[in-house]
Amino acid sequence: MKTYGIGAVAERMGLSVATIRYYDEMGLLPFVKRDQAGRRRFTDDNIQLLQMILDDEFTIEVQQVRK
Repeated sequence: MKTYGIGAVAERMGLSVATIRYYDEMGLLPFVKRDQAGRRRFTDDNIQLLQMILDDEFTIEVQQVRK
């Protein structure tokens, strides 16, 4: 199974590395595994799930702004 580092994921999603780290610290990425050096390793499924989470998070923020 192919895995990607945080830099590649950030570039692919149009986010900064710091943003992805922040999401991880918030507990949004418990499914992302780490290698022996402690680096996050994302699978295609992880990236798809992250995109779904971000889409939901954005929807919630928009709904709150409308209120």
